[in-house]
Amino acid sequence: KNSIDFYAVGNIYRALGYSNWSDLKGAEKEVDNIKDIIKNVDILMNESAAEKKLFELSKSGELRNYNIIHFATHALTLPEMPQASSIILSSSKGEFDGFLTPEEISQLELKADFVNLSACETAMGRIYESEGIVSFAHSFFEAGANGVLMSLWKVDDNSTSIFMSSFYSHY
Repeated sequence: KNSIDFYAVGNIYRALGYSNWSDLKGAEKEVDNIKDIIKNVDILMNESAAEKKLFELSKSGELRNYNIIHFATHALTLPEMPQASSIILSSSKGEFDGFLTPEEISQLELKADFVNLSACETAMGRIYESEGIVSFAHSFFEAGANGVLMSLWKVDDNSTSIFMSSFYSHY
């Protein structure tokens, strides 16, 4: 695998023209609907959904208490260079830029039954002869998740909200 400077990943994205992430109005509706379906949930949104907060939860061991982890956000998948792919979170000052890369994901300490990546094309990855498909799933499995739900396609924000509500009602 090629290694990259993960602290500069935001600069790579900006150079490739990926710097303006639109608000996902359906994501808030999606999370509110899921909260009505599944009781006793913790919701991290906007600034509280910063990459730094995720790593604080991991370091304290609290992240291991969650059975389901649901990301309703944007993702950028680069199959030619999967190690530069990212789940887009809120940024904060310091070493956390808001781009959760596969390497950073694999450093998390999870014990979730499954992680739901409600974002576009999160299942895309690169096939390596010795490792299989290297994608977000690979990193979440390394972090301790038992399963990962992902998408191979671009998905409409409002449609995703409806689909995820239906998914959790049947879960």
